[in-house]
Amino acid sequence: MQHTDRPSCSMSRLHRISILISVLTVMTAMAIPGGVVIEGRLDGAACAGQMAPLTISISKGGLDYFGRMMLRLPPDCRLEPQSLFGGSYHWDEKENLAVVSWLKLPERERFDLEFDLLISPDANPGERQLEWEFSFIRNNDRATVHPAPFTFAISAPPVGADLDERSPLPRSASSDPLVVDQDPAAVRNVQESQGHTRVQIELANLTDGGFAKLTETIPEGCTCQVLAAAGGVAQIVGNELNILWFDYTQVGPVSYQLDNCLLSHAQNFNGTLSCVVNGASMNFSVIHAKDDIQGSHAPSNETAKTSVVTFEVQVAATKKPVSTDYFERKLNFRHQTREERSSFWVRYTHESFKRYEEARNHRNELTEAYAFNGPFVVARKGDRRITVQEALTISDQQWLP
Repeated sequence: MQHTDRPSCSMSRLHRISILISVLTVMTAMAIPGGVVIEGRLDGAACAGQMAPLTISISKGGLDYFGRMMLRLPPDCRLEPQSLFGGSYHWDEKENLAVVSWLKLPERERFDLEFDLLISPDANPGERQLEWEFSFIRNNDRATVHPAPFTFAISAPPVGADLDERSPLPRSASSDPLVVDQDPAAVRNVQESQGHTRVQIELANLTDGGFAKLTETIPEGCTCQVLAAAGGVAQIVGNELNILWFDYTQVGPVSYQLDNCLLSHAQNFNGTLSCVVNGASMNFSVIHAKDDIQGSHAPSNETAKTSVVTFEVQVAATKKPVSTDYFERKLNFRHQTREERSSFWVRYTHESFKRYEEARNHRNELTEAYAFNGPFVVARKGDRRITVQEALTISDQQWLP
């Protein structure tokens, strides 16, 4: 019997079994400086509309601390984890990206990650590439390497084959995923208590498993004590407080305390949140949401201010407009939505509230009742969209998680 280089989905079952028994698999290996070796192995044929087991073996080369594997899939493929050897998993639907991360790498020198590679029924036969990168800490420095892409072939399914129910839908305009496009944010609240200035910073919309950095300028003349680093690593250098996350996980707010400050000095806050968004490094200013140390709570025509600010719940964003009954057909959502178009996205929002808390509660209700991909609260001043942080400041309202 003559074997081909790769098993074909259209072969007979006996022929395919004989190939698998012969251990004809697709394999890629890459040695990384420092002794790290990564191997990819696809066990069996990759067929449109079906699943193939994918194993990624990592020899860690003596590494002990943080590690992260990022796997970028072709648009007609998806990964579902089966065994991650203690790692946490995040799937980015918008980027078609899988992230496996460890705060501390496994004790074993070599370990396997096991996945199901799911392939769209509409996938065209041909070669694909899985791009990957591995990040780790060595000698207190972070390093990222990019091994050569893992190459595999997709074949047509055999006639009459059953499709895997988990296979991703074809990425056509009519089945564009309902995605959200909310930017990362950091909101600062300040309180004066018994001679101390307490600062708390809430972080929102950061990607789990990603890198992030928060920098706060310590006001002149103040001393700083970190109370909670929210899972990050805190460092004070000169007049700057830096908190780093190599593998961000939402565990609560950042908080620190300032002492020996003059009141005027303590009001001079300046901060930046840095993170990676869609593969690009971006910076966002920390929003000063409420300043209790100023004591400026005199009534200032609150009714007039809140009347121009409203809060809505964004339920979806698509690359092309959808028909009026699209949400009813897809999600059984029969309520009216507002359509808002920009240069790249068509956004859909639902309801309008004067109070942020009411919008937040409505968002939670929609999340429980319908299969939207993460609805969230947005804000407007008149007909112009503004950030939620700005709306909270204008209307003198508090942010709630």
